[in-house]
Amino acid sequence: MGNCKYCNKKAGFLKNVHPECEEKKQRELEHFKQCVSKIKELPLSYKKDEPFENILEKSKVIANECSMSDDFRIETLVEGINDLVDKFLDDGVISIEEQNIMGSIVTSIDYDFSEINEKVQKGIVLRNLTEGKIQECILDGCPINFEKNEILVYGFGGVILYEMTEQRHYEGGSAGFSFRVAKGLYYRTSAFKGYPVISNELKPKGAGMFFITNKNLYFYSEARTEKIPLKKIIATTNYNDGIGIQREGKTAKPMVFKMAVHPEDGWFVCNVISNILEIKDDYTLIENVKPSIAKSESESAADKEFFDELRELITKKAEHYYKSDSDRIKYIEGYLKMARDYKLESRYLILEQAREID
Repeated sequence: MGNCKYCNKKAGFLKNVHPECEEKKQRELEHFKQCVSKIKELPLSYKKDEPFENILEKSKVIANECSMSDDFRIETLVEGINDLVDKFLDDGVISIEEQNIMGSIVTSIDYDFSEINEKVQKGIVLRNLTEGKIQECILDGCPINFEKNEILVYGFGGVILYEMTEQRHYEGGSAGFSFRVAKGLYYRTSAFKGYPVISNELKPKGAGMFFITNKNLYFYSEARTEKIPLKKIIATTNYNDGIGIQREGKTAKPMVFKMAVHPEDGWFVCNVISNILEIKDDYTLIENVKPSIAKSESESAADKEFFDELRELITKKAEHYYKSDSDRIKYIEGYLKMARDYKLESRYLILEQAREID
Protein backbone atom coordinates (compact mmCIF):
# COMPACT_ATOMS: atom_id res chain seq x y z
CA MET A 1 0.00 0.00 0.00
CA GLY A 2 1.65 3.26 -1.18
CA ASN A 3 1.17 6.80 0.03
CA CYS A 4 0.18 9.74 -2.15
CA LYS A 5 3.21 11.87 -3.00
CA TYR A 6 1.14 15.03 -2.55
CA CYS A 7 -0.97 14.51 0.59
CA ASN A 8 1.05 11.59 2.05
CA LYS A 9 -2.12 9.60 2.72
CA LYS A 10 -2.72 6.05 1.58
CA ALA A 11 -3.24 5.97 -2.18
CA GLY A 12 -4.15 2.31 -2.70
CA PHE A 13 -2.42 -0.83 -3.90
CA LEU A 14 0.58 -0.06 -6.18
CA LYS A 15 -0.41 3.59 -6.34
CA ASN A 16 1.50 6.70 -5.22
CA VAL A 17 -0.96 9.49 -6.00
CA HIS A 18 -4.64 10.28 -5.70
CA PRO A 19 -6.31 11.34 -8.98
CA GLU A 20 -7.87 14.33 -7.23
CA CYS A 21 -4.48 15.33 -5.75
CA GLU A 22 -2.85 15.09 -9.17
CA GLU A 23 -5.58 17.23 -10.67
CA LYS A 24 -5.22 19.81 -7.88
CA LYS A 25 -1.47 19.94 -8.36
CA GLN A 26 -1.84 20.52 -12.10
CA ARG A 27 -4.26 23.39 -11.41
CA GLU A 28 -1.73 24.91 -9.01
CA LEU A 29 1.09 24.59 -11.55
CA GLU A 30 -1.01 26.21 -14.24
CA HIS A 31 -1.93 29.03 -11.89
CA PHE A 32 1.75 29.48 -10.97
CA LYS A 33 2.70 29.75 -14.66
CA GLN A 34 0.00 32.37 -15.15
CA CYS A 35 1.37 34.37 -12.20
CA VAL A 36 4.88 34.17 -13.64
CA SER A 37 3.62 35.51 -16.96
CA LYS A 38 1.73 38.35 -15.26
CA ILE A 39 4.78 39.43 -13.24
CA LYS A 40 7.04 39.21 -16.28
CA GLU A 41 4.68 41.48 -18.22
CA LEU A 42 4.50 44.16 -15.52
CA PRO A 43 7.66 46.08 -16.56
CA LEU A 44 6.33 46.34 -20.12
CA SER A 45 3.38 48.34 -18.78
CA TYR A 46 5.52 50.72 -16.73
CA LYS A 47 5.27 54.43 -17.46
CA LYS A 48 7.79 57.05 -16.33
CA ASP A 49 5.03 59.13 -14.72
CA GLU A 50 4.47 56.56 -11.96
CA PRO A 51 6.93 55.25 -9.36
CA PHE A 52 8.28 51.80 -10.16
CA GLU A 53 7.40 50.88 -6.58
CA ASN A 54 3.82 50.52 -7.85
CA ILE A 55 4.99 47.74 -10.17
CA LEU A 56 6.82 46.09 -7.29
CA GLU A 57 3.69 46.13 -5.15
CA LYS A 58 1.63 44.60 -7.95
CA SER A 59 4.20 41.84 -8.33
CA LYS A 60 4.01 41.07 -4.60
CA VAL A 61 0.22 40.75 -4.75
CA ILE A 62 0.47 38.34 -7.70
CA ALA A 63 3.28 36.36 -6.03
CA ASN A 64 1.22 35.91 -2.86
CA GLU A 65 -1.57 34.33 -4.89
CA CYS A 66 0.67 31.38 -5.82
CA SER A 67 3.09 31.25 -2.85
CA MET A 68 5.98 32.41 -5.04
CA SER A 69 9.27 33.05 -3.23
CA ASP A 70 10.57 36.62 -3.16
CA ASP A 71 13.81 35.67 -4.92
CA PHE A 72 11.91 34.02 -7.75
CA ARG A 73 9.61 37.04 -8.00
CA ILE A 74 12.59 39.38 -8.41
CA GLU A 75 14.21 37.10 -11.01
CA THR A 76 10.94 37.04 -12.96
CA LEU A 77 10.67 40.83 -12.79
CA VAL A 78 14.23 41.18 -14.07
CA GLU A 79 13.35 38.95 -17.02
CA GLY A 80 10.54 41.36 -17.78
CA ILE A 81 12.89 44.34 -17.43
CA ASN A 82 15.26 42.68 -19.87
CA ASP A 83 12.35 42.26 -22.30
CA LEU A 84 11.57 45.94 -21.82
CA VAL A 85 15.13 46.90 -22.80
CA ASP A 86 14.90 44.64 -25.86
CA LYS A 87 11.68 46.46 -26.77
CA PHE A 88 13.47 49.79 -26.39
CA LEU A 89 16.19 48.50 -28.69
CA ASP A 90 13.78 47.52 -31.45
CA ASP A 91 14.92 50.65 -33.27
CA GLY A 92 18.54 50.10 -32.21
CA VAL A 93 18.81 53.12 -29.90
CA ILE A 94 17.82 54.19 -26.39
CA SER A 95 15.94 57.49 -26.21
CA ILE A 96 16.33 59.93 -23.34
CA GLU A 97 12.87 59.01 -22.05
CA GLU A 98 13.80 55.32 -22.12
CA GLN A 99 17.01 56.13 -20.26
CA ASN A 100 15.01 57.87 -17.56
CA ILE A 101 12.67 54.89 -17.28
CA MET A 102 15.62 52.54 -16.78
CA GLY A 103 17.13 54.93 -14.26
CA SER A 104 13.94 54.78 -12.19
CA ILE A 105 13.78 50.98 -12.41
CA VAL A 106 17.33 50.18 -11.30
CA THR A 107 16.98 52.39 -8.23
CA SER A 108 13.94 50.48 -7.04
CA ILE A 109 15.36 46.95 -6.94
CA ASP A 110 18.41 45.66 -5.12
CA TYR A 111 19.83 43.69 -8.03
CA ASP A 112 22.95 43.57 -10.20
CA PHE A 113 21.84 45.22 -13.43
CA SER A 114 25.30 45.27 -15.06
CA GLU A 115 24.28 43.14 -18.07
CA ILE A 116 21.11 45.13 -18.69
CA ASN A 117 22.99 48.40 -18.21
CA GLU A 118 25.49 47.31 -20.85
CA LYS A 119 22.63 46.87 -23.32
CA VAL A 120 21.37 50.34 -22.45
CA GLN A 121 24.88 51.72 -22.86
CA LYS A 122 25.14 50.33 -26.39
CA GLY A 123 21.80 51.86 -27.27
CA ILE A 124 23.11 55.23 -26.07
CA VAL A 125 26.24 54.88 -28.21
CA LEU A 126 24.11 54.21 -31.28
CA ARG A 127 21.77 57.10 -30.48
CA ASN A 128 24.75 59.43 -30.31
CA LEU A 129 26.06 58.20 -33.64
CA THR A 130 22.68 58.62 -35.35
CA GLU A 131 22.70 62.21 -34.05
CA GLY A 132 26.22 62.79 -35.36
CA LYS A 133 27.82 62.62 -31.91
CA ILE A 134 30.85 60.61 -30.83
CA GLN A 135 31.82 60.08 -27.22
CA GLU A 136 35.28 58.69 -26.64
CA CYS A 137 35.59 55.31 -24.97
CA ILE A 138 38.56 55.23 -22.60
CA LEU A 139 40.11 51.79 -22.04
CA ASP A 140 43.03 51.38 -19.67
CA GLY A 141 45.77 49.19 -21.09
CA CYS A 142 44.63 49.50 -24.71
CA PRO A 143 47.43 48.00 -26.88
CA ILE A 144 46.81 50.29 -29.88
CA ASN A 145 48.66 53.56 -30.39
CA PHE A 146 46.01 55.70 -32.01
CA GLU A 147 46.65 58.49 -34.47
CA LYS A 148 46.40 62.16 -33.62
CA ASN A 149 42.76 63.24 -33.17
CA GLU A 150 41.65 59.60 -33.42
CA ILE A 151 38.75 58.72 -31.12
CA LEU A 152 38.02 55.23 -29.80
CA VAL A 153 34.30 54.60 -30.16
CA TYR A 154 34.15 51.05 -28.80
CA GLY A 155 36.33 48.01 -28.10
CA PHE A 156 35.54 44.30 -28.05
CA GLY A 157 37.32 41.24 -26.70
CA GLY A 158 37.05 37.62 -27.81
CA VAL A 159 36.95 38.38 -31.54
CA ILE A 160 38.15 35.94 -34.21
CA LEU A 161 39.53 37.24 -37.50
CA TYR A 162 38.71 35.15 -40.56
CA GLU A 163 40.29 35.81 -43.95
CA MET A 164 39.18 34.57 -47.34
CA THR A 165 41.87 32.31 -48.80
CA GLU A 166 42.02 30.83 -52.28
CA GLN A 167 42.21 27.04 -52.59
CA ARG A 168 43.40 25.60 -55.92
CA HIS A 169 43.43 22.02 -57.15
CA TYR A 170 43.31 20.27 -60.53
CA GLU A 171 40.76 17.95 -62.04
CA GLY A 172 41.07 15.83 -65.18
CA GLY A 173 44.65 15.26 -66.38
CA SER A 174 46.52 12.21 -67.57
CA ALA A 175 46.88 8.54 -66.72
CA GLY A 176 50.44 9.09 -65.56
CA PHE A 177 52.65 7.09 -68.01
CA SER A 178 55.29 8.42 -70.46
CA PHE A 179 56.96 7.28 -73.69
CA ARG A 180 60.00 8.34 -75.68
CA VAL A 181 59.41 10.77 -78.53
CA ALA A 182 63.06 11.41 -79.52
CA LYS A 183 66.48 11.10 -77.95
CA GLY A 184 66.45 13.03 -74.71
CA LEU A 185 62.80 13.95 -75.13
CA TYR A 186 59.91 12.19 -73.45
CA TYR A 187 56.21 12.87 -73.59
CA ARG A 188 54.95 12.58 -70.04
CA THR A 189 51.17 12.49 -69.88
CA SER A 190 51.40 12.79 -66.10
CA ALA A 191 52.79 16.28 -66.53
CA PHE A 192 49.37 17.56 -67.59
CA LYS A 193 47.32 18.25 -64.47
CA GLY A 194 44.04 18.96 -66.20
CA TYR A 195 42.05 22.14 -65.53
CA PRO A 196 42.38 24.15 -62.30
CA VAL A 197 39.46 24.36 -59.85
CA ILE A 198 39.55 27.40 -57.56
CA SER A 199 37.46 27.75 -54.41
CA ASN A 200 37.40 30.33 -51.64
CA GLU A 201 37.38 29.45 -47.97
CA LEU A 202 37.30 31.49 -44.77
CA LYS A 203 40.16 30.52 -42.47
CA PRO A 204 40.78 31.78 -38.92
CA LYS A 205 43.88 33.95 -38.63
CA GLY A 206 43.83 34.83 -34.96
CA ALA A 207 41.75 35.61 -31.87
CA GLY A 208 42.04 38.89 -30.06
CA MET A 209 40.57 42.37 -29.64
CA PHE A 210 38.67 44.54 -32.09
CA PHE A 211 38.54 48.33 -31.90
CA ILE A 212 36.40 50.85 -33.77
CA THR A 213 37.55 54.47 -34.01
CA ASN A 214 36.43 57.47 -36.03
CA LYS A 215 39.24 56.76 -38.51
CA ASN A 216 40.14 53.08 -38.47
CA LEU A 217 39.24 49.54 -37.53
CA TYR A 218 41.88 47.63 -35.57
CA PHE A 219 42.34 43.96 -34.85
CA TYR A 220 44.98 43.03 -32.30
CA SER A 221 46.24 39.58 -31.35
CA GLU A 222 49.58 37.92 -30.62
CA ALA A 223 49.50 36.24 -34.02
CA ARG A 224 48.40 39.17 -36.14
CA THR A 225 47.52 42.85 -36.09
CA GLU A 226 45.41 44.61 -38.71
CA LYS A 227 44.62 48.28 -39.32
CA ILE A 228 41.83 49.08 -41.78
CA PRO A 229 41.27 52.76 -42.60
CA LEU A 230 37.56 53.53 -42.83
CA LYS A 231 38.11 55.45 -46.07
CA LYS A 232 39.53 52.26 -47.62
CA ILE A 233 36.41 50.19 -46.91
CA ILE A 234 34.37 49.64 -50.08
CA ALA A 235 31.82 47.11 -48.80
CA THR A 236 30.51 45.56 -45.57
CA THR A 237 28.50 42.42 -44.95
CA ASN A 238 26.40 42.17 -41.80
CA TYR A 239 26.19 38.88 -39.90
CA ASN A 240 24.23 38.09 -36.76
CA ASP A 241 27.51 37.47 -34.89
CA GLY A 242 29.93 39.81 -36.63
CA ILE A 243 30.77 41.81 -39.75
CA GLY A 244 32.55 41.24 -43.04
CA ILE A 245 34.86 43.91 -44.45
CA GLN A 246 36.16 44.38 -47.99
CA ARG A 247 38.75 47.07 -48.46
CA GLU A 248 39.94 48.49 -51.74
CA GLY A 249 42.95 47.04 -53.56
CA LYS A 250 43.47 44.20 -56.03
CA THR A 251 45.22 42.02 -53.45
CA ALA A 252 42.93 42.90 -50.52
CA LYS A 253 41.22 39.80 -49.18
CA PRO A 254 37.76 39.86 -47.59
CA MET A 255 37.86 39.68 -43.78
CA VAL A 256 35.23 38.63 -41.27
CA PHE A 257 35.37 39.67 -37.63
CA LYS A 258 33.33 37.25 -35.54
CA MET A 259 32.20 38.12 -32.00
CA ALA A 260 33.05 34.67 -30.63
CA VAL A 261 32.63 35.35 -26.92
CA HIS A 262 29.58 37.64 -27.28
CA PRO A 263 27.87 36.74 -30.58
CA GLU A 264 24.90 38.88 -29.55
CA ASP A 265 27.14 41.93 -30.18
CA GLY A 266 26.99 41.31 -33.94
CA TRP A 267 24.10 43.73 -34.47
CA PHE A 268 25.87 46.40 -32.43
CA VAL A 269 29.18 46.13 -34.30
CA CYS A 270 27.43 46.34 -37.68
CA ASN A 271 25.40 49.39 -36.67
CA VAL A 272 28.36 51.23 -35.12
CA ILE A 273 30.51 50.76 -38.22
CA SER A 274 27.64 51.67 -40.58
CA ASN A 275 26.96 54.89 -38.70
CA ILE A 276 30.65 55.78 -38.43
CA LEU A 277 31.02 55.34 -42.19
CA GLU A 278 28.00 57.57 -42.73
CA ILE A 279 28.94 60.52 -40.52
CA LYS A 280 32.67 60.44 -41.52
CA ASP A 281 34.25 63.68 -40.21
CA ASP A 282 30.96 65.48 -39.67
CA TYR A 283 30.45 64.79 -35.97
CA THR A 284 30.29 66.47 -32.58
CA LEU A 285 32.71 65.26 -29.93
CA ILE A 286 31.11 64.81 -26.52
CA GLU A 287 33.28 65.45 -23.49
CA ASN A 288 34.39 62.31 -21.71
CA VAL A 289 35.59 61.33 -18.26
CA LYS A 290 38.46 58.91 -17.89
CA PRO A 291 37.47 56.37 -15.23
CA SER A 292 39.73 54.94 -12.60
CA ILE A 293 40.68 51.27 -12.63
CA ALA A 294 40.31 51.10 -8.85
CA LYS A 295 37.54 48.72 -7.72
CA SER A 296 37.65 49.14 -3.97
CA GLU A 297 34.76 50.61 -2.02
CA SER A 298 36.69 53.78 -1.32
CA GLU A 299 36.51 56.17 -4.26
CA SER A 300 39.79 57.17 -5.91
CA ALA A 301 40.44 60.76 -6.90
CA ALA A 302 39.11 60.12 -10.41
CA ASP A 303 36.01 58.40 -9.00
CA LYS A 304 35.39 61.26 -6.61
CA GLU A 305 35.65 63.82 -9.41
CA PHE A 306 33.25 61.77 -11.51
CA PHE A 307 30.61 61.36 -8.79
CA ASP A 308 30.88 64.98 -7.68
CA GLU A 309 30.09 66.12 -11.22
CA LEU A 310 27.33 63.53 -11.52
CA ARG A 311 25.67 64.61 -8.27
CA GLU A 312 25.68 68.24 -9.38
CA LEU A 313 24.13 67.43 -12.76
CA ILE A 314 21.54 65.03 -11.37
CA THR A 315 20.48 67.47 -8.65
CA LYS A 316 19.60 70.02 -11.34
CA LYS A 317 17.78 67.38 -13.36
CA ALA A 318 15.83 66.16 -10.32
CA GLU A 319 14.70 69.72 -9.59
CA HIS A 320 13.44 69.93 -13.16
CA TYR A 321 11.42 66.69 -13.03
CA TYR A 322 10.19 66.35 -9.44
CA LYS A 323 8.51 68.61 -6.91
CA SER A 324 8.91 66.62 -3.69
CA ASP A 325 12.25 66.23 -1.95
CA SER A 326 11.74 62.48 -1.45
CA ASP A 327 11.26 61.91 -5.19
CA ARG A 328 14.32 64.02 -5.94
CA ILE A 329 16.43 62.02 -3.51
CA LYS A 330 15.29 58.72 -5.04
CA TYR A 331 16.07 60.03 -8.50
CA ILE A 332 19.58 61.16 -7.50
CA GLU A 333 20.34 57.90 -5.69
CA GLY A 334 19.12 55.97 -8.72
CA TYR A 335 21.58 57.63 -11.04
CA LEU A 336 24.44 57.08 -8.62
CA LYS A 337 23.55 53.40 -8.27
CA MET A 338 23.31 52.94 -12.04
CA ALA A 339 26.71 54.62 -12.47
CA ARG A 340 28.27 52.17 -10.03
CA ASP A 341 26.64 49.22 -11.82
CA TYR A 342 28.22 50.27 -15.09
CA LYS A 343 31.65 49.01 -16.04
CA LEU A 344 34.24 51.56 -14.99
CA GLU A 345 35.35 52.28 -18.54
CA SER A 346 31.77 53.13 -19.51
CA ARG A 347 30.66 55.45 -16.70
CA TYR A 348 31.07 58.50 -18.91
CA LEU A 349 27.82 57.50 -20.61
CA ILE A 350 25.97 58.24 -17.39
CA LEU A 351 27.29 61.80 -17.46
CA GLU A 352 25.89 62.26 -20.95
CA GLN A 353 22.49 61.09 -19.75
CA ALA A 354 22.69 63.47 -16.80
CA ARG A 355 23.47 66.47 -19.02
CA GLU A 356 20.36 66.05 -21.15
CA ILE A 357 16.90 67.24 -20.11
CA ASP A 358 13.97 66.35 -22.37
